[in-house]
Amino acid sequence: ISKTSESEKTIEKNSSAISVIKRKEAILDLIPLDVQISALESIKEKPYSLTHKRKLNNDQSEDFYSNEIDENKNLEFKRLYINIYNRKWAEFDIDLFLLGYFFHPYFWGKGFLPGVFHRVCHTAVSIWLKLDGEKYSSAQLLSQMTSYKQYEDPYNILFDFYNSSVQNWWSIIDQKNNHIQKLALKILAIMPH
Repeated sequence: ISKTSESEKTIEKNSSAISVIKRKEAILDLIPLDVQISALESIKEKPYSLTHKRKLNNDQSEDFYSNEIDENKNLEFKRLYINIYNRKWAEFDIDLFLLGYFFHPYFWGKGFLPGVFHRVCHTAVSIWLKLDGEKYSSAQLLSQMTSYKQYEDPYNILFDFYNSSVQNWWSIIDQKNNHIQKLALKILAIMPH
């Protein structure tokens, strides 16, 4: 085989690898971006480093991840990867996630940095008003959230992570104008926990 045809094969294989990755955007959810980029940049130095999905023999690995990868293809691949990652990150609603984390009785908002509780309260009131809550009931909701955060009665009930569900725990909370329970059950119904 001539040198030209080997080079053409390498470019063709690299192009097909990029098209496969374009179709499989979900892999970005598994690995932090800095690790992904480092792995991509190390292809030229270590052609066998990305063969973890299935074991290829050394000849196949060397043929597929050849050291003759065109630098422009690497830059295109890196740019594509970063764009996909950024698009996925933009779809993620961090405020809703923080609210769900706060309402989970096992986590109870533990580990929040200063200022995050204020952000969670703002998100809760915003959602509450969209659910036809009134300004007066929003003030009650904030009061209930503060009591919940401080483990005050009726929220000082232990949550059994192994034998109970979040919905059961929140159904135990019995009080007049139970706005926090209504909102927590709605948020936790749509958030993974």
